[in-house]
Amino acid sequence: ELGTEIGYQQNRYQYRHRAPLRTLSQNEEHFARLQFNETQERYTGAVWIKRNLLYNEQEWENNFFYPYVFVGIQFERERIARLSSLSRSTVSDSAGIFVNVPAFSTITDPSLINVDAQRENWNLAMPVGTGVAIKLRRHYFFADIRWNFGLTNIVNPDARYDNAALVYRYGYVDSNLLRNTSTLNVGYRYAFYKIN
Repeated sequence: ELGTEIGYQQNRYQYRHRAPLRTLSQNEEHFARLQFNETQERYTGAVWIKRNLLYNEQEWENNFFYPYVFVGIQFERERIARLSSLSRSTVSDSAGIFVNVPAFSTITDPSLINVDAQRENWNLAMPVGTGVAIKLRRHYFFADIRWNFGLTNIVNPDARYDNAALVYRYGYVDSNLLRNTSTLNVGYRYAFYKIN
């Protein structure tokens, strides 16, 4: 079975990183801890091939419950990307507590930071999944698990250093990033044809 779909997706992830500082206080090494949340929204379009695991037509006709697997290609158009709850603090490696190191004081920014320019407008992913469907004449109720494997770097390499606040205030520069996600889908489908 060959199919296509369009959709709208939103995901949110949390970034945490600790980087060593050259400043030493009382013979202890300290670390700058940076963390933030990123929310991304995108439009998607996918083409996939689905394989019913009941191999012959007789089994298909006589079973209302059937399992399937599918694989495809997904096109993604980024809509927005925002950072929130940015925080950079200095912590002691030995005690794991906040310390006051000159020139590395705690910074917290509750506002949203637009990073649209740091993300690629178009990306590719490969959805792979498995599921089950219940067939009642032309009505189908289904549930499946899908793994989306990112195929392209979602970070714009030409704009890594364009956000001065991230680079100079927080000491953050994007690394290459592939977006891998997993989802549980539950739905209903109606067939406009019938298998005799």
